[in-house]
Amino acid sequence: MRCSEEGQLRFAEAERREDHDWMEEAAIMQREALQAVGLAATSRNVALLRSAALKHPEEALYVQHNLNRDGELREGDEAPQMLLRTLSMETVEWPPRGLDIGTPLVVASGSVS
Repeated sequence: MRCSEEGQLRFAEAERREDHDWMEEAAIMQREALQAVGLAATSRNVALLRSAALKHPEEALYVQHNLNRDGELREGDEAPQMLLRTLSMETVEWPPRGLDIGTPLVVASGSVS
C-alpha cells in the first residue's frame, strides 16, 4: 500500500494538510492493510504488524531504508553545544545557557520533514 501510486499520493496529500501528516496516514494504511486480510484493526493487531516489520526488515521497505541510528551520547555524557531550530524556525542554543553543571536534563527530540 505504501509503495503504490495511490499510497504515495495519499502521503503527498497528507503533507499538504495542516491537521494531518504522513505518519498519521501510514497508521490509517496499516489499519486498512489488516482489514484487507480479514483481521480486526485493533491497537494490538497494529502493534503486532509494526513489530513484525522490525523483526523481518526484508519484508518492510520503510524499515530497510530507515536512516535513524542510535546516537553516540549515553547517560552521564556531557551534551555538546549546538544550534537547533524550533518548529517556528527560531534558532536556540543547546544545552540552554545558564544551566548549572550537574543539573539533570531530559531530552525528548524528533525531526520534522
